[in-house]
Amino acid sequence: MQLIDTDLTLAERELVEAAMGSDKRILWFGRPVAKAWTVEPAISSALGVVMSVLLWPFLGELWSWVQTDGGYLFPAAFACFLIPFVGGALALLTTPWRRQFRLRRTAYLLTPQMAMALEPGLFGKKKLISWPLHPGMVKERESAADGSGSLVFAYREVQGKNGTHREPEGFLHLPQVQEVALLLEEQVTALPEDADSP
Repeated sequence: MQLIDTDLTLAERELVEAAMGSDKRILWFGRPVAKAWTVEPAISSALGVVMSVLLWPFLGELWSWVQTDGGYLFPAAFACFLIPFVGGALALLTTPWRRQFRLRRTAYLLTPQMAMALEPGLFGKKKLISWPLHPGMVKERESAADGSGSLVFAYREVQGKNGTHREPEGFLHLPQVQEVALLLEEQVTALPEDADSP
């Protein structure tokens, strides 16, 4: 398979081709399963519902203040105070759909030398992450009863409000994880003996 055979855009193909090196063969190309309602997004959305319910009386009070023509200085200051909370509630409520949107724009590629993930970045740009093939590169493998799963190649440290946590990187949410794992294992086995792990 060549890059032209994938459903990547021209800009995405150019980004991948620049990282591929001399061998332009694609052994496998796929996209993750775009499930919106998994556990974490559902919890975030539920928190958004709770936050919206808690904000409703404040928004009602603001609206009644405007209706009674009680002046605009207090409502404007109060509205500015509420904007971050309303934005946070909307962000939490829409987590499942934003996650699904992101997954639909993610692509995975396997070449004879590396595994690559093409992910959406900020402002419409694409971010390419690559992992050179080497023995032991799969740190963790997750499988579900329907055959879907993930191959984790690395973890990145993410700083959050509640401290630092690890997020997996690799081929996540694959529809047929077994097929990709076997193909990856074949490629790693076929590597020259002197191929060092990074």
